[in-house]
Amino acid sequence: MKSFILAAVIASVPAAVYAQPTVRADVQVRTDRDHTFNHERYDRYADSHWARDTQHRWRMVGGYMNARNDRQFINVGGARVNKLRIEAVRGAPAIDRLTVLFTDGSSQTVELDGRLQIGAGEVIDLEGAGPRRVRRVIVFTQPNARGVYSLYAG
Repeated sequence: MKSFILAAVIASVPAAVYAQPTVRADVQVRTDRDHTFNHERYDRYADSHWARDTQHRWRMVGGYMNARNDRQFINVGGARVNKLRIEAVRGAPAIDRLTVLFTDGSSQTVELDGRLQIGAGEVIDLEGAGPRRVRRVIVFTQPNARGVYSLYAG
């Protein structure tokens, strides 16, 4: 009987450890010298909460961009933007960073430092309260990691 109780106690300890709340590891908050911003990675857009929370609010601003060069310039034309979403369409593009140039002359750089698999992507929160007018987005990639990606504004 003692061995049965001891086995029950030992079996219940791992369950208690796993029952603690988990912190979402996919949301990253980064701080550079002047700004704090966050971005969230997802593996499949249709399975992420972004597909439900902002359904039909994304518009493509850079479609099927080839990552063979070390940087790509995507003109947004002064559109008001709250968030940006970058998603791998083909291959596995390695995205180093994005620099967002605003119409008021300021800029925001987001370090991603990662390779995106097909269907995976990142949602980037732009700084400031409310939408800001974006003139251009520069995407810095690693040319040896070939792939195609799309950029969406929301």
